[in-house]
Amino acid sequence: MFIDMKFSFKQIRTIHTPYLDNAPYQSVEKTEGNISIEIYPQYETALTLLDQFTHIYVLYYLDRVIEDSQNIISPPWAGSQTVGVFASRSPV
Repeated sequence: MFIDMKFSFKQIRTIHTPYLDNAPYQSVEKTEGNISIEIYPQYETALTLLDQFTHIYVLYYLDRVIEDSQNIISPPWAGSQTVGVFASRSPV
């Protein structure tokens, strides 16, 4: 059975990163420059005790991607193997 679900996102602010053109495909231990998340003032109290966690999940929308997306890709970590784009952590 298929359930038709619609989602909408509400922007709570902006992620700032030093990567303007060539962001790494995988996480990196040491980042050159600062990465920060700026939020609107009305959401500041929602951050209460967040500093007690070692990791958080950040959902984001990549609004400046200009590449065409493909369903099957060959990411750098997979060698010559192809994988589905959702299994790749692709930014596209």
